[in-house]
Amino acid sequence: MPKNKKPRKKSMLSQVQSALITQKKTIDNAIQKSVALHQQGNISEALEITKQALVRAPNNITLLNNAGAFSAILRDFEQSKIHLSKSLKIKPQDLNALNNLSNILAELKQYDQASDIYRKILKLDPNNANTHSNFANVLQEQENYTEAEKHHIIAIQLDPNNASAYNNLGVLYKEQKQFNGAKEYYQKALSLNPNNISSKWNLSLLQLILTEFSEGWKHYEIRNHPENIAANAIAFFPVTTIPQYQGESLNKDVKDKHLLILPEQGVGDEIMFASVLSELAPIVQQHPNTQITLACDARLVELFNRSFDFLSAIPKDPDNRYSDLEANTNNNTDNNPNNKADYWLFIGSLPKFYRNDIKDFDKHQPYLKANQQLLNQWQDRLSQLPHKQNIGISWTGGKKAEHKAERSLTLEQMLPILTKASQNANLINLQYGDHTEEIQNFKQKTNITIHDWEDADPLKDLDNFASQIKALDLVISIDNSTVHFAGALGTKTYVMLPFNQDWRWAENRADSYWYPNIMTLFRQTQDGQWDEVIQDVTNALE
Repeated sequence: MPKNKKPRKKSMLSQVQSALITQKKTIDNAIQKSVALHQQGNISEALEITKQALVRAPNNITLLNNAGAFSAILRDFEQSKIHLSKSLKIKPQDLNALNNLSNILAELKQYDQASDIYRKILKLDPNNANTHSNFANVLQEQENYTEAEKHHIIAIQLDPNNASAYNNLGVLYKEQKQFNGAKEYYQKALSLNPNNISSKWNLSLLQLILTEFSEGWKHYEIRNHPENIAANAIAFFPVTTIPQYQGESLNKDVKDKHLLILPEQGVGDEIMFASVLSELAPIVQQHPNTQITLACDARLVELFNRSFDFLSAIPKDPDNRYSDLEANTNNNTDNNPNNKADYWLFIGSLPKFYRNDIKDFDKHQPYLKANQQLLNQWQDRLSQLPHKQNIGISWTGGKKAEHKAERSLTLEQMLPILTKASQNANLINLQYGDHTEEIQNFKQKTNITIHDWEDADPLKDLDNFASQIKALDLVISIDNSTVHFAGALGTKTYVMLPFNQDWRWAENRADSYWYPNIMTLFRQTQDGQWDEVIQDVTNALE
């Protein structure tokens, strides 16, 4: 009988080849699955599968690039940078990885490194319009406007139908106060793509800067577009069945109806836009069944209810839900028909109905009413200080880091102002947050006293803050919510503005149309240079 044959052992080489084939299939499957998950919008799982595959194949270019891209989508830019940098060590001229990394570095505000990579990409691929455009945006951040303009123009020449490229060039001109050029390119972008949200938003802000209110307010409504909300966190739509008001005449449409007005942006914006609320008073007076409910920051409820007796101010809902005011809730009964809100409207939409000409702002008068008891307490407290005159100061502002940097000063920078002011007036701290150590250090260095009280904290109590401001003779501040309180209360105010000021301060004006006869505006003439502003404020002090 024939002997049983033993199975041959695979050679070592064939085993390795088999293992490599198996691993390749595993990696390929992981890549395909992660890409499919990415297309389905499941980025977290796509990244997790990619990271697991990288354990098996840590030098796989596709996996590294995908991990970098997925991490970037999840806004983990540091992790994205790690993956892409490793990919480029293996394949230094990979254009996909270079483009992704340069964009990540720009997101991280590491502009010098981003610029170096953009220059490398353009040597490899000089006719890529997107790269020219992205590079130009980084050069703008570095305030290299001449080179930025060159690359924006190249991007347009390479891709003349790209609306974003025209929009970007418009932003460059706006930052340099070349407003005609900015408007031209925003409008060119919109002619190519009428639905370009960024261009509509930028055009609205430019029109408002130029006090072109009629068109500016119309375009300003784009702030509520979901794409713009994601980019700028301007105004968030409520979770409610109440319909948004879409009409053109509040005076006609709100008669005998219930209007819910919703807050947006920050406390300063709520205060500023509240200046238009008085336009609704005659409607309520002439039609008593008309009801206005104003949702606002909880710290403003008492102040607004005292100041506007024709409406009811309520705390804004932290979840942006207003079910108690919906038509089909258990809280609405036949005995309480006015609890049903008929429409809702953002407070920032009020000006488009009532402020379409610069003359429309002339009717603005101090419109906030301080708590008289608190005001008396502040007046008594201030009367015990050495001087008769009292000047409030605030020196930092802005929520976003870039805004905070351009809108903020130090007490040392304000020394000329504070030195002169302290000779005849008491200096009162109005800066929100705990600045005790900063104020004490400043006194040790300069022997200038800035009076501060623990019970005066606008982060906790804005009604008390309003009474404190009303008790003052003058407020000196950079652009923050303090100046809006001062203007609305009728306290004389000096506002120090950066070169690229916010739209609400218009251009080439020494006063504020929002707060006529109350504010004086002191503007930078060069970006980032405060010396002239500080000297002008110092000279203005009596």
